[in-house]
Amino acid sequence: MRTIRLWALGIFPLLMLLGCAQVLGERTLLITEDELQGKLATLFPLQKQVLEVFNFTLDVPTVTLLPDSQRVATHMDVTVQDRLQGREYRGAMDASFALRFDANTQSLRLQHVSIDNLRFDGISAKAQQTLSQWGPMIAHDKLEGQTIYRFKPDDLARADGLGYSVGAIDVSRQGLAIRLIARP
Repeated sequence: MRTIRLWALGIFPLLMLLGCAQVLGERTLLITEDELQGKLATLFPLQKQVLEVFNFTLDVPTVTLLPDSQRVATHMDVTVQDRLQGREYRGAMDASFALRFDANTQSLRLQHVSIDNLRFDGISAKAQQTLSQWGPMIAHDKLEGQTIYRFKPDDLARADGLGYSVGAIDVSRQGLAIRLIARP
């Protein structure tokens, strides 16, 4: 009887550790709006040359969380240099995107990037239309799939050791809520 009690006392902590994730349930990591803003700031300005004629520069965006649509909105200044005519056009772009977790790089990446508004100051309607047509192409080329947050190796290693993996990413009023779910 004593052997059974000793065995039970020795195996009980091990069973508790193994079942920890199942018992504790789902956990959440929060990336605040300010933290997200800071991470995005390190990626900008972005520059793209189009047809070897136009140089587009996208400046550091301002971030707004959109919990109702599970998206993140950004507003950024845009500069376009017309190399043929030697002109520069200044404007602004509003874009939005969803997020996905990339397990291979342990990072959050942009997905489903859309340009919601692109406008330039002091140009004709025809020039505005021409420049606005390049917005979706630039967004797809430079923003789609872009890493905006990379987890530290220890962050997810600890969660993995406890039996958790990254689940859904929710946009909330407090920030990006990354749900850690118990592996079956």
